[in-house]
Amino acid sequence: MTFPNFEDIAVTSADGVATISLNRPEAANGMTLPMMQDLMLAASPDGMESINALLEKRAPNFTGA
Repeated sequence: MTFPNFEDIAVTSADGVATISLNRPEAANGMTLPMMQDLMLAASPDGMESINALLEKRAPNFTGA
């Protein structure tokens, strides 16, 4: 399963766990409007459909870079 390429977040999966990582370490992962929009897109029905296909009803893991 592939995910859209986001500028400031990364979505990966392994062993049935999806990980959404904030990826702005130079700014201590400070939130920006584009980052929030990417997070909303990742959590949208289309994005969640991709994530849910991997999770088998498990919650995504959020991390910071």
